[in-house]
Amino acid sequence: MTVNWPAAGNTDKIPYSVYTDPTQYQLELEKIWYGNHYSYVGLECEVPNIGDYKLSYIGERQVIVVRNETGISVLENRCKHRGVQFEVNQRGNKLRFVCPYHQWKYNLEGDLVIVPFEKGAKKNV
Repeated sequence: MTVNWPAAGNTDKIPYSVYTDPTQYQLELEKIWYGNHYSYVGLECEVPNIGDYKLSYIGERQVIVVRNETGISVLENRCKHRGVQFEVNQRGNKLRFVCPYHQWKYNLEGDLVIVPFEKGAKKNV
């Protein structure tokens, strides 16, 4: 994206396109939010007990900040299978996160631990 900045000496106005250009927005998401660096998502004291969670954002991605056995994990609030949102409540306490679409279950570290009917359904003979 090329921005036409005002002439020297007239630097009190930022071009409108800096705020509205979709290409610039995507570039800012990649550089500011999704780069290889830490992002602020919350305070440790907001999730004091094992299973306590709160929702937050990294750019446009909603994440779950959750206390587990060893510390704090940050998980994207989406199932790996179909991308369905796990949690809608801003805060709560859970020992597993369950996808409402197919009931896949994830532990507090974000690992997939249960896939219902993984080996198929029992057939009545």
